[in-house]
Amino acid sequence: MQLKLEGHELNWWKSHTETLRLEGELLVAKWEDFKTLIKLLFYPVGYMEDQLIRWHYIRQRLGQSVKEYIAKLGKMFVMLGISPRNLDVHLKYLVDEAWV
Repeated sequence: MQLKLEGHELNWWKSHTETLRLEGELLVAKWEDFKTLIKLLFYPVGYMEDQLIRWHYIRQRLGQSVKEYIAKLGKMFVMLGISPRNLDVHLKYLVDEAWV
């Protein structure tokens, strides 16, 4: 997956990196640091909490293919920083299966 900054976010990034360069600072060294910074600056207050709630209650919709459902889960994993290998992910589906 490839991500691209555009518009206001791209202008902010250019300004941010130029300021760091002029001050002799290092750019963001790690992908995790960059993601955290972007989320703090551009995600609305409560957005991540709302997305976590959506993830908690996500279900395959009627007429939605397994491929579409898995793609949606994959995007949510990336956005929320959840590893598909996380024990909570497996427990969520084990518990959900018990109710089917």
